[in-house]
Amino acid sequence: MPWESIGSCGFGNLRWEQDRILANLQMGIAFLTQVSHPIKAENAKLGIMWTEYETSEGISAYPHIGIWWNSEVMSSPPLNYVCACQNALSVFDSAVDWSAINFDEMRIRFNKESRFDESDEEDEDEDE
Repeated sequence: MPWESIGSCGFGNLRWEQDRILANLQMGIAFLTQVSHPIKAENAKLGIMWTEYETSEGISAYPHIGIWWNSEVMSSPPLNYVCACQNALSVFDSAVDWSAINFDEMRIRFNKESRFDESDEEDEDEDE
């Protein structure tokens, strides 16, 4: 299936923060899915796509949001949908303070707050 680029959102260094970049893109896809009209999954699909490029160190790639479409059903990408997604993604990207989202700090905080304690299980058993 051919694809068309929608764009990207968030930031990060691909070499050291690939998980963060992919999470940012997944949030962008979730946003687009919420604000756009549904497209038939067999005809087109939003997803993370990788574009390869050549560097002095060899071949590299970067992720961004794209749309794949079924060329047997559509002869070209749904350009109105692509444009609407690009505009919506730009609004989303501008609205989020990406620098305020500290993934490492949130992981530490989440792990502390969600730590499983055997006494929690005993308390639940007593309630039953």
